[in-house]
Amino acid sequence: MEITKSILEKFAIKLLDNELKAEEIPSIKQYADQVTELLNSKLHHRRKGDETSIAISKSMINNYTKNGLLNPSDKKKYDKNHIILLSLIFHLKQVLSLDDIKTIFNPILKNLETSDVKESILPLDDIYKAFLEFQKEEYFDTCNDFEDRFNRVCQKINNPFENHGSKDMIEKFLTVLLLVAEATAAKQLAEEMIDTYFKTPEPE
Repeated sequence: MEITKSILEKFAIKLLDNELKAEEIPSIKQYADQVTELLNSKLHHRRKGDETSIAISKSMINNYTKNGLLNPSDKKKYDKNHIILLSLIFHLKQVLSLDDIKTIFNPILKNLETSDVKESILPLDDIYKAFLEFQKEEYFDTCNDFEDRFNRVCQKINNPFENHGSKDMIEKFLTVLLLVAEATAAKQLAEEMIDTYFKTPEPE
């Protein structure tokens, strides 16, 4: 099989190198054009299939603000917290609905708005750094566990496809299905946690 742990690690390193790091986010406030330029320079490479699409646009920022996923700008300028939230929205919406993202953002946004509780929740900068660290660990955990994943695939195909001319392609296809199955399971578990711990039951 052509796909190996080292090849997956190259994929991971490429993706991580292009990630927007916390230290790359300006500390001074930015206009929307500057924000979108920064985010698109980092996140655009993740948009597959449509080279004309962009990761973040000014209309998206306006819509996120109107829908309560983002605090309003300060005289049309956005601070570091806005940029972190926009980056998190981009990543989270690959997995979660915007409604679910709004739900888990609510306590963070309230914390940013209310000065007397600023110490009650981990600073957004630290949350973002933790997310990036989780992401890095998950990439390399997947690479490190690749042999086990490949063995699981081989168990499924050795008998019916042992002498099949397209065995190599079938291995790759089933490996993708396995990774998608793992991602789907993680997505659904996250949704269950949001429903259980973040959503307030409707009053009777």
